[in-house]
Amino acid sequence: MTEIPTAAGKLYLATVIDLYSRRLLGAATSLHPDADLACAAIKMAVAARGGRSAIWREDEAERVIFHTDRGSTYTANAFTKLCRQQGIRQSMGRVGSCLISSSSEPIPPELDRHTGRVLFADSFWSAGVRPNCIYNATLCGETQGKSTAPPGVLMHRLARPFIILASLAVISTLALVSVSATTSHVSSAATSRDGAVATEVRNLDRSTPWKLTDRIGLDFPTYHPQGFALVGDTVFMSTVEIIEPTVRYPEPRDGYDRSPGKGVGHVLVLTRDGELLRDIVVGEGTIYHPGGIDFGGRKVWVPVAEYRPNSDAIVYTIDPDTYRVTEEFRYADHVGGVVRDKTTGKVHGVSWGSRTLFTWTRNGRLLEAVANQNHLIDYQDCAYVYKAKQLCSGVTGLPTPSGGSYELGGLVLLDLRDNEILHEVPFPYFSTAGHVATRNPVAVEVDGDTVRLLAAPDDDGEGNNTELLIYEAPREG
Repeated sequence: MTEIPTAAGKLYLATVIDLYSRRLLGAATSLHPDADLACAAIKMAVAARGGRSAIWREDEAERVIFHTDRGSTYTANAFTKLCRQQGIRQSMGRVGSCLISSSSEPIPPELDRHTGRVLFADSFWSAGVRPNCIYNATLCGETQGKSTAPPGVLMHRLARPFIILASLAVISTLALVSVSATTSHVSSAATSRDGAVATEVRNLDRSTPWKLTDRIGLDFPTYHPQGFALVGDTVFMSTVEIIEPTVRYPEPRDGYDRSPGKGVGHVLVLTRDGELLRDIVVGEGTIYHPGGIDFGGRKVWVPVAEYRPNSDAIVYTIDPDTYRVTEEFRYADHVGGVVRDKTTGKVHGVSWGSRTLFTWTRNGRLLEAVANQNHLIDYQDCAYVYKAKQLCSGVTGLPTPSGGSYELGGLVLLDLRDNEILHEVPFPYFSTAGHVATRNPVAVEVDGDTVRLLAAPDDDGEGNNTELLIYEAPREG
């Protein structure tokens, strides 16, 4: 942290430098050299490196190390707490070490020399003492002495400090977009939508005036759609192609109540206008049924399981830029949907019928398996919606007096830390084929003054085949 005297008073600059690449990752300025300034700089650095989800490591020994002196700004509770939340290990030199700030010398002195003497010229800076020298005198040496450069030379030097200051301004602007901004698909709107979705879902009730604003026919094989993940202007939709249906056994065999059947798992990449961009095949052997999917900030998380309870599953990720599929881990049960928690890095999932809620580490080590406290609907598709929450949609079949059945659909907002139900609301809207809209893929977003719900409840061959249904409602207030 550097003190920069100016005509208007002291300005403080905090920087974060990657010692491997020598890249300036974060920079922030303030009128006060406090923990808030240090926090602002580290947040910018995390954003520059792709957000918390990009740098987080479950193994503490593999986490990013941030080395500083023992100043109160870096030992303050607010700063140490932020480091823990971001998965950053703090490191500090021994008391009195003059080498602690040596790696950050190249950038601040440039600002000091130019901004002190020219841009913010004032009498008490005319001596030209480099601020870090106050602490690291043995390293920097004495640099006192008034500038003797002629005015023309000083004005010529303005170009470099202006570039430096402009660069810092750009870094600050980018960091304000979002600490969790990651790939080219992720924008400030995406992060603000996440926060807004959690807020707006709490405002939904049975009287919310939803309106069907668009019905987009998908004119390619869609099979049996399962889940949505919105990635910028594209929609990832998981779906299963059934080649041979499962058959129930008269009696359980080897712990299974039915045959595995045969099929192929797909993740279709669409434009919002319903144009097919890519068909990605996922799964292997009898593990062919994708479930609800989620965009974790960098990759799309996709579970693929056998099409029967108490079976096996593989959790994959898909790079939204290259469409590369990577196996993340396997689990010995049916996994019908997953969500990546951007706050903790943990992966959350649901079992067959979502009767059990799972929590794993990033690499698939089971941390918890608890009973689902919601008995109204079975979760079909879930998505992370900001600060350790997930929004799940689903359906359950209920009997009618005439002996038929009725599909009850709805939305549920849950706290990922303890699986507490924060809010739930029915969604009584139906497709051409008569299915409730939240039967399978669902995504919710906030756009300006509008809450938007995307759904694809019908299978290929039902009603008008699969249609992308767009519902909209005004935001509360």
